[in-house]
Amino acid sequence: MSVATRSANFIKISKLRNLTLKSRLLNQECCLKVCVVPQNLISCHSFSTECKKAEEPQSSHKAESDEKKSNDKRKDTWTEAEENEKREKENRRKEADREQNIKTQILNAALNHVKTQGWSKLSLSSGAEDLGYISIVSGLFDREGDELVLHHVKTCNKKLDTWMSNEVSRYKESGTKLPITNFIKSAVKERLLMNSEFIQAGVWGEALALMAKPQNIPESVGYLQELCDDIWHRAGDTSADLNWYSKRMLLAGIISSTEVFMIQDLSSNFEETWKFMDRRFEDISGVPQLGKLPQDVSGILSGLVTTAKNIAGIQK
Repeated sequence: MSVATRSANFIKISKLRNLTLKSRLLNQECCLKVCVVPQNLISCHSFSTECKKAEEPQSSHKAESDEKKSNDKRKDTWTEAEENEKREKENRRKEADREQNIKTQILNAALNHVKTQGWSKLSLSSGAEDLGYISIVSGLFDREGDELVLHHVKTCNKKLDTWMSNEVSRYKESGTKLPITNFIKSAVKERLLMNSEFIQAGVWGEALALMAKPQNIPESVGYLQELCDDIWHRAGDTSADLNWYSKRMLLAGIISSTEVFMIQDLSSNFEETWKFMDRRFEDISGVPQLGKLPQDVSGILSGLVTTAKNIAGIQK
């Protein structure tokens, strides 16, 4: 074999060895890649499982948080509704107070016109105009003159209660015992004198007739009962038996009959009226130890109402 042939064979053998070596290296690399990939996959799978496990409590916490927010939102809605309702009630109350205040102002102003315009819608309109309120009388006073009369009665009863409170305080401060009989007589006189300007103007008979209207009787009788109760209360009455009723009913009869007599009294400073009142007190077995209730008090009061109506008719 020549040298050239040997060199050629050596070169071929070297190439084969290189090819074999490269093939082995490639196989090893492939094995490494095959091994690495599953490991990565296993690692990724393991991480994914752990993530899911970690996400489960987070999802639960989020659901609880969402539910809490929803409950809080509902509570906020309820609270807001309650607050709105309270605001609406408060606004209605303020509006009612404002309207009542306006009515009271108009009624007080209207009393200044009663002596010339009577217990009428015209007096109410004049009072409203005095205060700058135009065209609102019809909407505020459905009962017109009736409401004006009852307002006067209610206001005078309150004034009398203040007067009696001051009188009782004056006796206490002086250390003097309250003379019950004289105190009650003075209280009745003080209250009736509050009607004197309307009596002298000839319009109080009309007022009594308005109070005697069927729809006004419950309120007018209620004010009379309130007046009698206030007088006896300030006089120190503590009775808890039938005398409690008899005292108030008899006092109501005295006040009513004296008031009707007063309308017709032409004497100076109503002197004859006060004599009439004294006789009525003498008729009832002494005050405050009153006798038994008359058998027909309702009949007496009914007669007084009829007399008041007749007087009002004459005065018109």
